[in-house]
Amino acid sequence: MTEPRQAASDTGAASNQLLSSSSDLWRGADALRAQVAQFLASIRGDTRKA
Repeated sequence: MTEPRQAASDTGAASNQLLSSSSDLWRGADALRAQVAQFLASIRGDTRKA
């Protein structure tokens, strides 16, 4: 009975780690998207805020 409980616990921990990693990746991609937009606006001479 201990093995299924441990397997479920391990699966839950892996799931939480994956969720955390994907959230970090999403935030990083969002920040990069904003930086690229700002860079492109500066190249175009666009004075609007990106």
